[in-house]
Amino acid sequence: MRSNYKLSQPKLEDQIDAVWEQYSLDAPRMPNPIPGHTQSLRRICIVIHMILPLIKIIFGARYVQDCPTNDWLPRYMLIGGFLQICFVIILIYKPFREPFVLTAVGLAVFIWMIIASINIFVEWKPDFFLGGWRYCNKNLFYFTFFVSIAEYIICSVLIVYICTQFAYRKERDTVSLV
Repeated sequence: MRSNYKLSQPKLEDQIDAVWEQYSLDAPRMPNPIPGHTQSLRRICIVIHMILPLIKIIFGARYVQDCPTNDWLPRYMLIGGFLQICFVIILIYKPFREPFVLTAVGLAVFIWMIIASINIFVEWKPDFFLGGWRYCNKNLFYFTFFVSIAEYIICSVLIVYICTQFAYRKERDTVSLV
């Protein structure tokens, strides 16, 4: 006869955290002051990260022929938008959320962002007059320029956030494991 009673074992994260506390020579870790119930902020971030790539795809498709001095600029917008949407879908949809797939797509987005930035920042002042030899549509160029800067700011904030998460320990349950 099987019993419905299951012994609760600590999660792997808790076990790793306990071992880390025992063997770490770092400063003592304090409880995380950021509350765990920030689901609305998570949803807002997901919506922003779905809207921004869609706008990039729209701008890239709309101005695909409007930057002869750097004809890769609209293509970078299109491909970068598709890669970012794939990354967000992988984050949202649990069956796709495998570490290898997530790492591969995230790395592709990051590399694509660096390659695009090189091409964007090389054309610092293109010619916005239609007959010029270095012509690029003003809306496309400035949108691409400022979106790239915003993406670098977002990546920097994300890196700082990830690094600060290692400074805090997880809140322990009040039930002791004896």
